Amino acid sequence: MAVRALALRIAPTTRVRACVLAHRAAVSVAARGVSRVAAGPRSRSPAVARSLLPPPRRVATMAAAAATAKAPLEAATTAFLVCDIQERFRELIHDMPAVVATAGAMMKVAKALERPVIVTEQYPKAFKRTVAELQTLLRDGGEAKDDEAAPGVVEKKLFSMCVDEVLAALDEAGTRSVALVGIEAHICVTQTALDLLRRGYNVYVLADGVSSQRPFDRSCALARLRADGATVTSSESFVF
Repeated sequence: MAVRALALRIAPTTRVRACVLAHRAAVSVAARGVSRVAAGPRSRSPAVARSLLPPPRRVATMAAAAATAKAPLEAATTAFLVCDIQERFRELIHDMPAVVATAGAMMKVAKALERPVIVTEQYPKAFKRTVAELQTLLRDGGEAKDDEAAPGVVEKKLFSMCVDEVLAALDEAGTRSVALVGIEAHICVTQTALDLLRRGYNVYVLADGVSSQRPFDRSCALARLRADGATVTSSESFVF
């Protein structure tokens, strides 16, 4: 059975597939489940029929959920945000190689889809520039530099990425949904996600692309963001 691209509602291009396959060493295929519905009687008494309806409180909850459901993702209105993945943090952040790998894969996906990638650096004088692996992508294969920002990088001193330059870039690109990766999950990533949610964006936090120095802080951050309205998912699930 052909696999459909549900998340971005587009048929994945060869380039997008290549990005994902390069990021993932092995592809697992989920077994199809077969649902069986037991046949019931052809007719039921009114009392039985009423007993099958959900209670009024459940109906109200279902209606509220439907009213607040997110619109489906569209590639044409999605932007990719990379938060403060800088050299100074390389040896400090838990599972930093996975964060860098996921960010790199999403940057390649964004390029294949011709969607914007916005990268921030937190006070680079102290925390150095974006890691070399990502700088190379930003420079289209060029050499990483320590003395100047790569194209598309916004320097900031706030924890949140929602500075004027970033917000202007999102607005100019007609963005409605944002994929967010970076560090640290419980500080800069959390404040960025909450600021974007307050501004009406659909926020997708890619769990394999965010981390903190302490795994406990990361876990707390993901739980908080999920409760506050962000979608916490994997990078591969987001792409497909």
